[in-house]
Amino acid sequence: MEQDQATIDFFTLNVQDANRISYIAIVGGGVMGRGIAQTAAGVGFDVLIIERDDESLEKSRTKLIEMLDAEIQRWALTSNEKRAIISRTKFSTELTQVADCDMVIEAIDEDFAAKK
Repeated sequence: MEQDQATIDFFTLNVQDANRISYIAIVGGGVMGRGIAQTAAGVGFDVLIIERDDESLEKSRTKLIEMLDAEIQRWALTSNEKRAIISRTKFSTELTQVADCDMVIEAIDEDFAAKK
């Protein structure tokens, strides 16, 4: 099966395909979305978290910082690593910005109306 160059099947991702990915969009900044963002930014990817409105965006940003601070308290993360993760993570309410990303991950809460 020939694959569209703009689409990468996550389950058949190989090293060559993975090397083309540098900017990841995560649609949904809840617990799962923030965890994915922390992990991706922590290993060097630039991350864009998309939220539905400004209030959700601010909550997501605040919760990410709180999550990173908790990791520092557990000695699982350094302050420098926290700064690096934050510097690689952007937030937006504009879904159209995912067009600039190499990979998009849907992490919306189980609100089926929002997923349409």
